[in-house]
Amino acid sequence: MRYESLQVLPADLLLDHSQKVIRQGWPRAVQLRALGQGNGHAAGTVMQVRGVVREEPDTAAMFPKRKHLVQVCVFGLFFSFPEVWPQEVALPDSVDLSGGRKNEIEMSTRYVVLTPTVVRPDSVYGLVVGVLGGGGAGAGAGGTLSVRASLTTQNEGQVAQAEESVTPGTFTTLYMKIPGDVSGSSEMGGQVRVEGRRGTQLVFANSTWVAISPRFLTILVQMSRPIYTGSQTVEFRVVLLRTDLRPYQGPVHVYILDSDGYVLKRWLSQFPSTGVIELSLGTPGLPKPGWWRVKVRAGAQVHYQPFFITKYFPPRFEVLVEVPYSTVAGSGGLSGRFGAFYLTYSPLPTKANITVYLKSHWNLPNSAFKPVFTDYVPLAEGWQGFQYPLERVAVNRTLDDLVNAEVKVEVTMRHTFLGDLHKGHARTRIVAPKVKVGFVGSAPLIFKPGMSLTAAVGVSYEDGEPLTPRQLRQSTLTLTPTLKRATGGTTTLPQLVVLPRIRTHPPLTDVWARGNMSSTPTETSWAGKSDLNLAHHQAFLRFQKDGILQFTLDIPKDATGLEMTASYQDGSSGIVTSARVSGQPVHSPKGCFLHITTSAEADIAVGEFAVFHVRANFPMEWYRYLVMAKGLLIHSGTERVEWMGSEVVSTLSLAVAREMSPRFTLAVLHVTSSGDVLVDTIHVAVTLPTSDKVNVVLNQDKDHSKRTVEASMHASPGTHLALSCTRWPSWTAHHSSRITPAALVTEALTMEPHPRPVHTVRQVSRRGEWTERVASLTTESTAGWPLAALHLAGLTCLTDAALPSPPHAGSCDHQLGFLECGDGSCYRQSEVCDGHTHCHNAADELHCLSVIKDFQPSETVESKLQKTPAVEEAEFRVTHRSWWRDLFDQTEGSWCRTHTYFGHKGYERVDLEVPNSPGLWVVEGFAVHPHHGLHILPEQLYDATPPLLMRIEGPPVCRRGEQISLRVHLHNALNHTAMVMVEMGGSEDYRFVHVEGDASVSHYWPRLSKGDHQHLVTVRSGEWSEVMLPLAVIRQRGKLKIVVKAISQLHTRTAVHRVNVKPEGAVVAKHTSVLLDLKNRAMVYEYLDLPQDQSPIITNSILRRFIYGSPQATVTLSGDVFGPVQKGGIVSFGKAFRGRILKSSDGLAFNFGTTLWTLHYLRLTRQLTTRTTKQAFKFLNVQLAGLLTRFKAGGFKMWHFSKPSVWVTTWVLNVLLGAQLEDWENLVYIEPRMVSSCVAFLLRHQDEHGSFHETVHHLNETLTYTMSFKGWSADSPGNGGDDGQPLVALTALIVTVLHEALPTLTGKVHADAINAKFKAIALLERLLEQLWDPYEVAITTYALTLVDSPEKDAAFHKLVQMAIATPDGKLHWSREPIHSNVRMSQDNQRNFISIKKDQAWDSYAVESSVYGLLTVLLREGLADRAERIMKWLNSVRNWNFAFVGTVDTVLAMRALAEYSYRARLQDVTRMQVRVESSATPDVVHSIAITNRSIATVHSFTVARPWGHVSLKAKGSGQALAQMDMTWGVDLDRYLEKPPRKYFDLTVKETFPSLRNKSIIATRVCVRWIATDFAPTSHAAFLTVDVATGYFLSQPESNRVVRKAQAKDLPMLIDVKATPVAMYWQFTHVPSDRLRCFNYEMRRQHPAANLTAVREATIYELFAPEHFQTVVINASTLAVLDICEVCGSYQCPYCPSYSGRSSYLLPHPPLIILLLLSLQYGGMANFR
Repeated sequence: MRYESLQVLPADLLLDHSQKVIRQGWPRAVQLRALGQGNGHAAGTVMQVRGVVREEPDTAAMFPKRKHLVQVCVFGLFFSFPEVWPQEVALPDSVDLSGGRKNEIEMSTRYVVLTPTVVRPDSVYGLVVGVLGGGGAGAGAGGTLSVRASLTTQNEGQVAQAEESVTPGTFTTLYMKIPGDVSGSSEMGGQVRVEGRRGTQLVFANSTWVAISPRFLTILVQMSRPIYTGSQTVEFRVVLLRTDLRPYQGPVHVYILDSDGYVLKRWLSQFPSTGVIELSLGTPGLPKPGWWRVKVRAGAQVHYQPFFITKYFPPRFEVLVEVPYSTVAGSGGLSGRFGAFYLTYSPLPTKANITVYLKSHWNLPNSAFKPVFTDYVPLAEGWQGFQYPLERVAVNRTLDDLVNAEVKVEVTMRHTFLGDLHKGHARTRIVAPKVKVGFVGSAPLIFKPGMSLTAAVGVSYEDGEPLTPRQLRQSTLTLTPTLKRATGGTTTLPQLVVLPRIRTHPPLTDVWARGNMSSTPTETSWAGKSDLNLAHHQAFLRFQKDGILQFTLDIPKDATGLEMTASYQDGSSGIVTSARVSGQPVHSPKGCFLHITTSAEADIAVGEFAVFHVRANFPMEWYRYLVMAKGLLIHSGTERVEWMGSEVVSTLSLAVAREMSPRFTLAVLHVTSSGDVLVDTIHVAVTLPTSDKVNVVLNQDKDHSKRTVEASMHASPGTHLALSCTRWPSWTAHHSSRITPAALVTEALTMEPHPRPVHTVRQVSRRGEWTERVASLTTESTAGWPLAALHLAGLTCLTDAALPSPPHAGSCDHQLGFLECGDGSCYRQSEVCDGHTHCHNAADELHCLSVIKDFQPSETVESKLQKTPAVEEAEFRVTHRSWWRDLFDQTEGSWCRTHTYFGHKGYERVDLEVPNSPGLWVVEGFAVHPHHGLHILPEQLYDATPPLLMRIEGPPVCRRGEQISLRVHLHNALNHTAMVMVEMGGSEDYRFVHVEGDASVSHYWPRLSKGDHQHLVTVRSGEWSEVMLPLAVIRQRGKLKIVVKAISQLHTRTAVHRVNVKPEGAVVAKHTSVLLDLKNRAMVYEYLDLPQDQSPIITNSILRRFIYGSPQATVTLSGDVFGPVQKGGIVSFGKAFRGRILKSSDGLAFNFGTTLWTLHYLRLTRQLTTRTTKQAFKFLNVQLAGLLTRFKAGGFKMWHFSKPSVWVTTWVLNVLLGAQLEDWENLVYIEPRMVSSCVAFLLRHQDEHGSFHETVHHLNETLTYTMSFKGWSADSPGNGGDDGQPLVALTALIVTVLHEALPTLTGKVHADAINAKFKAIALLERLLEQLWDPYEVAITTYALTLVDSPEKDAAFHKLVQMAIATPDGKLHWSREPIHSNVRMSQDNQRNFISIKKDQAWDSYAVESSVYGLLTVLLREGLADRAERIMKWLNSVRNWNFAFVGTVDTVLAMRALAEYSYRARLQDVTRMQVRVESSATPDVVHSIAITNRSIATVHSFTVARPWGHVSLKAKGSGQALAQMDMTWGVDLDRYLEKPPRKYFDLTVKETFPSLRNKSIIATRVCVRWIATDFAPTSHAAFLTVDVATGYFLSQPESNRVVRKAQAKDLPMLIDVKATPVAMYWQFTHVPSDRLRCFNYEMRRQHPAANLTAVREATIYELFAPEHFQTVVINASTLAVLDICEVCGSYQCPYCPSYSGRSSYLLPHPPLIILLLLSLQYGGMANFR
């Protein structure tokens, strides 16, 4: 039967549809006219049906995409109509309209469905269905109904269903198991549909949309540090808990994101161990600063944990400044302390300037700081306190004006002896001294007339600092309630006054709450009455402990409004502050109320019973209760009650389960006989479940020296217990990545569907002396009408009963998933706390604990961390002081970071090595048990200061023959003076330097002694002592180990210092490489010439060829043709280029590329094992993070302060794409989003002809010339600029990159890349005939071959014609022939292979030949031509692990890996190589190379590096033999010379007037002079050796660069400062004139008799054969003796003088101490 709806009428008037004022829940009469016959009705019959009509509000302004619908409910079936009336609607045949008298059927309430508004994965979704009794065709007429519920999503369809039988007049609970992979629309979620049938007849049906939240776990992340620096390992733990706070054991994905949101590392499918995952990631030396994040993904739930990372450079000494995080205006003033300390923690004497800065508001940038005043401190040693009145800081302001201001205290300290100047600062925020009093929760208060009201008030300072218990005990809190009556009048109820405590144990009398009794009887008073105060006694105690007062008020029946005033009066100052809140009654047109209260006096614990009292002011026989927690239905039931006079009171007792912690909601529902639904809720706080079986005790009794401490741990079997520790100054920052009870409560409470009823009080420490506390309070319903109460409890109601709503509500269709804002606007459950306001009154974002992004689609692109107030507060706490070393704790911060699994004993003991440093530590931990869940251990303070502390420091590097000094700092932490004997152990590598009796000592030939050396000093209690130990280095080169002991009467400390001894003079390095080919012969002989003689003496000359003892030769053998593979597979530029440090993207790309292709070689030749190469993949991740530091705007920068470059982006992308191997995605991950950004950046620099061009920032310098030097312009050879001509080489390189990147690209970038690729190919094909340069031809041929161009054959033919063949048949490509393995015949016609000399086109030829080899391998495979190219490549190596430069090495490794894979030499390799030297014929090395050891590196040193080295190889296969030789020279004529002179370089050192040369002023001038080769150099690298003991810090070096850029050298782009050398980097070196810059080095460690010769070298970064080396004459430093630099405790005019051991007479205490030390040592040896 079809019907036409004619009109919709309210109960007593006709509705005007144009007004659109239809309200949900109002009864309607719907007239239907029959359009066809059916059910006995003729056409045109008019039927009138009582039903419910709904209309969605006119919210087009808020939701423009939503349609305006009207819904009509007829017999429980809903029909939607557009706003155009009338409308035809078809009713099912099962709807019987013939039973009514006069064609009118009266409906009664028949069903109620309560369903949660949130669905969580891997959970049980419960909903309550009640079938009520009624007349007519109601549910009560007939038998049992079958009720079916289902959950349907738009993506998966039906995902869960449940079915139960329900007897009319009863309720039942249906449970559906939700799968773990459920997902829904981000806006709509899923649809829950409930149907009730009697047989096949549909009795009722209804549906609603619910949010599908991915959150089903509580995830906590614990970081090992509050902040990290470069080259530090980021360690973290992830704890995953289910809703019952028990551990989660399913798979988890973990990611590390940098500050721009790019993935640095990911761990897929990590299975927690008892709910805990422990991971770590190394960071690059120069990381991308900012907020990085740990991203945890479990199912569809995503959790982010930010952590801060920066770069810290340790100074000579640290200036520490401490002030509180916040300072109260007008209270005690600005106070703090400062001090200067060595990195050994020893204080030093300084002069200090204290400057105070101020900015008017803390959120202003730091540039807004203005200086206020400066104080001078003439002498400061150790910690010094300061205190200034804030009136002095305020200047012309009042103290009130300082509120929200920020003060910075900067202290500049100068060493009184060394003159070094360093700064430190700290910031503090000024907060108001006012006490804040406020009502907890949101306004207004909601009450039920005639029933009680419970609320809470909190008192604290405005910044969240709680008042002390003493202040609270002396204060007065007054609560004054005023009621509005129905008659229009007002009534003030008796006050509740919490008076100061008079006695220690006061009785429960008026002393606590005087004035609570009314002088005249009233019908309303405070609950419990004030005569006994039993109800409020515990509340008063809590208030005077933590400032939170919970109170209860009885409300009269005729109350229509409430005004509540809280007034707090401080007991000492008398200052009064107050707060006001209003209240309103629950909307109930008939005056019927339900009310729930609890008799619990404090938070309820898991396992206890919670007792509730349900009251009703109307007759009722039953009520249905539901227990909700975290949006899930935990339990439900029906209670029968009896009417007792004027009201119904029922007591309900519930056992608190783990699922109900830390908060649950009890909802009570009743349907009256008139069809009205009444609801009330209460939200109950539950204490976190803990286990009393977990205990950790730090036992120091077993080791009084504090070298170790025993952690004695007790826990239940199966427990996973983890410990961590933080230094006290760092711990006070309270970084958010700690696992604390407050963090657990906050994270668990965010799973509540609505934050409004979640009432918490947050308390923080102003000085960070205790952990943040979050108090969760039990709360009564905060909703003003029944449906809103259900919504705040996480429920929605589907019923045909009446849900009374106030006039400003009721217009939201909760069947479509909309919830009530309370002002007529609507929002969805998925929009709660999403950071966007959807309600006009912002009700959806009220009281949010955090911004939750749960409902974002999974493909959301990661972005930068949003600076929320919480993030800003965390950033201030970790940055409010200038960096200091212990904040990062790179070496000692993880001493107690451990975890333990408990077996059946339940007891474990771990010995922890205590760091050798003073200070207080905070030890924290947690334990996770499969059944007991998470237990957070209380913090423990541990003082790690040893009784006797010894720290030593000295130069990390020196040169042969120099005299260095170790600075030994001793600290006595005992309460008495200690005699300490300092002993330096003897060694054959060094000697002790003696100072004579007249304080004289020779710089060149001092008196030395070998063996152990002792010196006795006195150290007072709590003080420090310094001892300088001088020694002369005897070792020629290598590592030097110095052992120092400090022995007191009770304790002994041992420290080891290591020094790298380098050879003397300027180093000359030569290399020879030869391939031992046994593929077609049985034996091979090779003779490698050693270019130096046995003696450096030149006949009849005072000069020498080289420095005595400096020559060194090393022979390296490796199987196959790839080259030697280091253990672990890691290749770094420091190892490959013998100590060079490349602070550029090219260096990072070299590290990544060479290590990557080494791993590829091992993989392709079946030698790769994850166990041996695990560190290599970690190294790749570190280099990837370093590269992303220079990733900006879609492109990569060459240097930190430069702009993105097309060539650098292309080259880096070319290297990274090689890591996109499916088997390695879990080891190293290249994010496709980054690849797309790079490709999009490249495409923006392609012209209409197809050629790619460099960015404007790099024209005529550096990287454009890099390609120009290799011949990138088709028309003009040697053109150094981008003048619009087609850039062939760059275009060809990008073609190869686009070809390899296309499988990774998606969307528009993919289509654009294909078009760009074809345009570029077309350009290369057009220009092929014009190409003349071998490099251009080689890279173009490779590109055309790779993409299978039709012109590939023509290109290959041209390439072959350009090949250059050496006399021995090797092939290569270059502008000029490159000579290698030059043989000379002598000694019975032996072919001696001479060392390779640098030639002008070395790197150019290697890179060109590599492209030739790759092309040949693509076309011909393993042919003769490929082998000839391979042999030439291996003959021109300049280094054991590299070729010439960085780019050519990476490409060569790629080509040789491919060649080795095709040659399969591993299968046939079995050879024996005999190596001997002509100078040591009795020493023979026999090396076996087999298929199992083919990648093993065999290296040994030639004992006497002169004559020659003979190699005899027999067997089968191929191997690579290389020889490195170095020697030192002290004359320019013997320096290593380039093929021609490319640079003009001068380095001049001068010394200021200081007599001991403690400052070296250096002036460096450079100029490019090979103008016929190119107008300027390309990227240049300058290395200047640093004198032993001198140092220039990295921040000071950066300032030198900025100063030079501002003057004459803008091309000086970056610098790296090390104790060995200064590495200066240039974008290019111009040729117009000498460009100079200056810098100063200061002595950091005393050193004497320094080498007289050092060197400085400048070379082109991509063509190292273009170099220039000069000798630095440092004779002035060579004549310094050990006392001139104050390097010995024996020097009487130095501050560290403590006597001369040579003249110490026998002293009884010394003799006794020596005997004790001998006895102690013997006992130690015995043990």
